[in-house]
Amino acid sequence: MLQKLNAYQLTAVCFSSLLAIGLLFPVLALACDALGQAKSAEVSIVKGASNPSATEPYNPSPLTVHVGTNVTWTNSDNTGHTVTQGNPSGNTPANGFDSGIMAPGKTFTHMFGTSGAIQYYCTLHPTMLGEVIVK
Repeated sequence: MLQKLNAYQLTAVCFSSLLAIGLLFPVLALACDALGQAKSAEVSIVKGASNPSATEPYNPSPLTVHVGTNVTWTNSDNTGHTVTQGNPSGNTPANGFDSGIMAPGKTFTHMFGTSGAIQYYCTLHPTMLGEVIVK
């Protein structure tokens, strides 16, 4: 049987309900993150990226992501580029990621499975440098 609530009781019930909902949503968000639901981030190879004076050929860079994140690079320039792990000084890991030549408008995706600061560059335009920081 339902009882009539006075204004004070009704206010207390409403406030308690809102408080419980407000506390529940962040917990659910953390739980979804902990379950490893797909995470993603995007980087653009900007127009004019191959110009040696370009200050940010990959945008954003550096990019900070969590372990397990898929990063997708999109070639928004009007010429081909690569996304190759390492740097033009020869520090390119044998098993590192490499997009191959990406035509304008094409994309490349790589999943970062371990933490660290990962450098990458364009093999066709070695002044194009980028970094992903994985936490």
